[in-house]
Amino acid sequence: AVLGASGTNNVMHMAGELVLKNVEIQGQLPGGKQNEHGLLAGGGKVTAEDLTISGASGSALRNKGAEVVLKNVTVDGFGGYNAISNAYSDNEKDYGNVSIENMTVTNAVGKTNDLILIYNECPGTMTIVDAKLELDADDTVPKSNVNVLDGNVTLRNVTFGKTHSNNVRVDGGLLNLENIVIPGHVEGSPENVHGLYTPGGEVIAKDLTITGTTGAGLRNTAGKVTVENLKIENVGSHTLYISGGETKLTNATIGKTCTNNVALHDGKLTLVNAEILGHVQTAPSDAHAIFVYGGALELDTVTITGTTGSASRVKAGTANAKNLTLD
Repeated sequence: AVLGASGTNNVMHMAGELVLKNVEIQGQLPGGKQNEHGLLAGGGKVTAEDLTISGASGSALRNKGAEVVLKNVTVDGFGGYNAISNAYSDNEKDYGNVSIENMTVTNAVGKTNDLILIYNECPGTMTIVDAKLELDADDTVPKSNVNVLDGNVTLRNVTFGKTHSNNVRVDGGLLNLENIVIPGHVEGSPENVHGLYTPGGEVIAKDLTITGTTGAGLRNTAGKVTVENLKIENVGSHTLYISGGETKLTNATIGKTCTNNVALHDGKLTLVNAEILGHVQTAPSDAHAIFVYGGALELDTVTITGTTGSASRVKAGTANAKNLTLD
């Protein structure tokens, strides 16, 4: 079935159960209201399989209190701020959950610089498995791929494109990542934007790669970050920049950079079974593998190689190491 373009939210479901199979939702008419959604779920349950949403002036999916389960989804055009968003209901108390399996997001209708593809702002859960979120148009670059304010978000086997601000940002709640590559930023992005940025909340990740950032690969200011099997490479600034919170990285490869690989200003950083690869040839002589300005550093089975400056410099704070290899 094809549900033609409308002047407002194309499909709006508030109670009961809605089942969609092999349906195309064509979004909004040209010149219609802005920030109207392809599918607005305000309550009840929505189940869909083989669903296409195109031309939405707002979000492709805006969930505000429903239980939403989607499989085989194509988003070809959204124009508000998010492709998929999970928010409080209108009473600002209730919220729902979203589960999506096998999704492709290819295009944005709007050319705003504020696009965030995945946005969870309520205590609900969002699970996305086996998805490709890469916009086709060269002139439409998302601000961020993911922003978690609250709730429990799980992303597994999801492919992202580059952004012009923090690629993945967690302000609150919990973000679970598994088998994810964070591909950094487009050319011309500011130097103070990062691959994974955690001003709050918690991140638990396994098999994570961060690459191509203009700022730090991982920037933690106040969150809790736990990663197993991490690789960070081709960054424009610090590989790790920690100024608060708690960060534990196990089986980590900390790639080359042009400044201090690891900068610890505050908080706690633990590296277990890690390799720090030092610096590129153009790095200055005062670039160190680890610079501790403050906070607490714990190293267990760490190899440091290829530095232009010191392997480790401690200006303030504490540093403890065992099984440390310098090459």
